[in-house]
Formats: sequence, structure tokens, C-alpha cells
Amino acid sequence: MMFDPPRRRSRKAGLRRPPERLRRHHPDFDRMATQGWKALDAEGRVVFAATVDLEDLDSGDKVTYQIVGDDEADIDHGLISVSSPIARALIGKFEGDVAAVQAPSGVREYEIISVRYV
Repeated sequence: MMFDPPRRRSRKAGLRRPPERLRRHHPDFDRMATQGWKALDAEGRVVFAATVDLEDLDSGDKVTYQIVGDDEADIDHGLISVSSPIARALIGKFEGDVAAVQAPSGVREYEIISVRYV
């Protein structure tokens, strides 16, 4: 008995969506399409691509990080991977929240001073 193998969809075919569907699910789609990331407003929430000013509650040191993709991460330039422990602890939190990060030396707590979308 002979049968046809299942048809494979190309990856690109699975990623295509008509613009009207995007507009329906993302109300800021038109603004984002014309203004880019500067138009992102997550209402103070830490999200991917956000720049976050933090204060270490133990030492008082202040640091600034931007959450980027795994390939773009460079801690020397303040770019942290979205999959890093600190980014995972920050995502979803708001200005004024405290994020506990499990570091090799133990738990470190950071207060979120500000969240920017640049």
C-alpha cells in the first residue's frame, strides 16, 4: 500500500500573518510600524528591549542594563540576555519593585529605579 508523505509547510508560511490580524491583536501596531521601538510603552513594566536602572540594595551600587536577545548580549556595554537570571527576575516587574536574583554568591536584591524604552 502506497501513501503520500505529509506535506511540509515552510517556516516562512507559518510566520506570515495578514496585517489586519496583527492590527486586531496589537492595538499599537500602526504606531509601532511608523515610529519603531521608541513608540513602545509598556506602562513602566520591564519587557524585552527595555532599559532598566537598578540599585543593588546591599551595596547601594547603581547599574543600567538593556534587555536584548541572546546574540546581542554584552555585559561590558550593559546589554543583558533575555534568558539571563537577572533579566528573568526583572521581566514583568514595575518601577519601584524589588527583584531577587540568584547569583553564584547568593541572592542579590535590586530595586528598579526606572524603566525606559529607547
